[in-house]
Amino acid sequence: SMDSEGVQALIRNKEDDFKIVLNTLYKIARNILQNPLEEKFRSIKIVSKAFQEKILPFDGAIQCLLEMGFKEDGDRFTLFSETKLDDLEEIYKQLMNAEKVTLKKNLSPSLKKSQEEILPRCVNVWRFYCKKVPFYWCKLHIGFCSSLISFRLKSHLRHTAMYENKSLQQKARAVIPIVELNTRTEKRLREETNQDFSEFSNYQYCFLLELLHWFKYEFFTWTNQPPCTSCPESEKYSIGMLPPSDEDLLWGASRVEGYTCSNCNKILRFPRYNHPEKLLETRTGRCGEWANCFTLICKSMAYDARHVLDWTDHVWTEVFIVSMDRWLHCDSCENVCDKPLMYEQGWNKKLSLIVAADHEHIVDVTRRYTRDVNAVEIRRNKMFDSDWLKSTIRELNETTRLSMTQARKEKLRNRQLNEEKELSSVKTETGGEYEGRTSGSLAWRLARGETDKVKDGKSKMETCEVIRPSEDEIKSGMLTLEYSSSLDKYTRITDNNKSYDGWKSLVYCHQDVMKKVEQDWKQTYICRKEDTSVGYISWRVELPNTCLLTHVELCVKDSVFEQGHVSWLLTTDKTTHIVKSGKKNNTRTPYFNNNQFKLVHAFLRGENWQHAQLFREPLNTSEISFNVKVLWKQK
Repeated sequence: SMDSEGVQALIRNKEDDFKIVLNTLYKIARNILQNPLEEKFRSIKIVSKAFQEKILPFDGAIQCLLEMGFKEDGDRFTLFSETKLDDLEEIYKQLMNAEKVTLKKNLSPSLKKSQEEILPRCVNVWRFYCKKVPFYWCKLHIGFCSSLISFRLKSHLRHTAMYENKSLQQKARAVIPIVELNTRTEKRLREETNQDFSEFSNYQYCFLLELLHWFKYEFFTWTNQPPCTSCPESEKYSIGMLPPSDEDLLWGASRVEGYTCSNCNKILRFPRYNHPEKLLETRTGRCGEWANCFTLICKSMAYDARHVLDWTDHVWTEVFIVSMDRWLHCDSCENVCDKPLMYEQGWNKKLSLIVAADHEHIVDVTRRYTRDVNAVEIRRNKMFDSDWLKSTIRELNETTRLSMTQARKEKLRNRQLNEEKELSSVKTETGGEYEGRTSGSLAWRLARGETDKVKDGKSKMETCEVIRPSEDEIKSGMLTLEYSSSLDKYTRITDNNKSYDGWKSLVYCHQDVMKKVEQDWKQTYICRKEDTSVGYISWRVELPNTCLLTHVELCVKDSVFEQGHVSWLLTTDKTTHIVKSGKKNNTRTPYFNNNQFKLVHAFLRGENWQHAQLFREPLNTSEISFNVKVLWKQK
C-alpha cells in the first residue's frame, strides 16, 4: 500500500511529468542514503534550476520532500543531520512501488480490462482513505471501503454532539469579548448599511463577520511547529510522531507530533487535540483545531452551526443566517465568509465529497463548493456508489431525529428542502473565491497545492500579464520598460512611451506581496504581506517565433533592513541567472540560445515583513526603480 499523500499525488501527474519528478526524487534519496554524511546532498536551493523545473511544477513533489524529512530553511529545503533517515527510506520504497503501479496504466486494453474486472472497484477509495482514518481501519481489506466512509460519517456526526454541551458553551462565551464585538457590529452596520443596527437580520450576519475577525486575529493562532520556551527564535526540526500521554488521549490527541530545538536539543511535543474545551485553553493549532473551536464559539453565541469535513483534507464551519434563510460558509483560518468557491477556484482543490454535520443531521454539501459538477461526479464515481451514500446519510439522519419534536422535524424539513434547491443550482459567484490559501507556511501550502500554483507550474494570481513586443518594437529589435514606484506607473519607452497604471498591471504573477505607502516617512515600496514568510513577484516577456533573443539588460533597486533579504533571478526556458541583490543591480546577459521568453523573479524574505523592500522611493520624486531592456534579432 502507499500511505504517502505525496506519492499518491505524484501518480496523478501526466506520465512524462511523473517520470521527470520520479527520477529527480530517486536521485535525491539515493544520494543521501549512499552518502549519509555528505552535507551537499542534504540541501536543495529553491532558486536552483533543478528545483524550479523538476520539483516545483509537479503535484506531490514538495510533499514528498517534506515527508522524507526535508524542512523549509530560508532559500532552500534541507534535510538536517539530526533527522533520522527512516522516513526518507520509506518514501523511497513507496516511490519504487508507485513506479510499478503506473506500469499498470500501460497494459494492453484486454489485459487492463481483465484486471479491472478482477480488482474490487473500491481499490482507489482504500488508497485515498488509508491516511484519513485510524490505523486499524487502514489494514482492512479493500472490499470494506464503504465501511471506512461510513465510519467517518458516524464519527463526524458523533463529534458534533459535544458542541451542544451547555456547560461547554458557557466556557466558550466566557472567553468572547461580547460587549466589544457588539460595539464593532453596531459601528459596521452604521458605516456599511446605514440601517437600524438593532434589526436582527442584519445584526446576526454582521456580528458573525466580527466574530470571525476576532477569532482569526485576536484569539486563535496557527502552529507550524511548537515553540521552544528556552530558545523561541531557534529552528525546530521534525522527529516524527511521539506516543500520546494519558492526558493527550483524554482530550482526543491520539496523534502527537515531535520536534527538536536546533539550539538546545529539547524535545518539543505538539498534541493534535480534538476536544474543543481543551482548544479554548491552548488557542492554537492547524485547520482541524481552528474549525473545531470556532464551531463551538458559534454554537455558544446561539448560531445554528455545522462542522464541515472536506475529503481532500480541510475543515471549516457553516452558519445558518435567518434573514438569508441559508447556510453560509465560514473559514476561520482565512477569515472568509460566504465564498464557497474559494477552495476549487483559489486553492485548486479537486473536490470529491464534502459533508456538513451537527447533532441533528448530516448533509452532503459538495455542490455548494463547486462549479464543475461533472468533474466532481467523475471523481465520486471512482470512490463510491452515489446511491449507497444517499442511503447511508438518510439512515443516519433518521436515527438522530427519533427523539425530536414534530415542530422541530418540520422546521428541519423546510430547511432541507430549501437547501436542496440551492445545492441543485450551478454556482456563479465571482470575485474573492479565487485567492489561494494564506494560513500555514509557504512550503506547506505549496506541498498541498493550495497556493495560487496550478498544475503546469505557472501561478494563477490576481494578475497574469505577459509583455509582448508591438509591431514597431519587433522591427526595432528592442523592448524597453521602466517602472516608477512613486508614480506607481510603468512606461513602455519603445512603444511611444505608453503608460500602465498600477504595479500589478504588467506583473506576470505575485504571491503575498503588496504596495506600501508610508505617509509619515513619505516613502513607497513593494514588500511582503504581514504574517507571511516569503513574498514573490515576477514579470514575463515573450517574443514571437520570428525573433532570436540576444541579450537582456536589467536594472533593479531594492532596500533591505536588519535581517531582510531580496533575491533576484533571471530565467528563460533553458537558462537561469542569479542577479545579485543590492541598491542597484545591472546585468547584461549574453546570447540566450534561441529562447523565446524570459522571466524576472524577486523573492522577499526576513523576520520582519517590511525589512525587504522593492523599489523604495520618496513620494515626491519620479525615480526609476525598475528598468528592463530586451534585445533580439530577426531569424
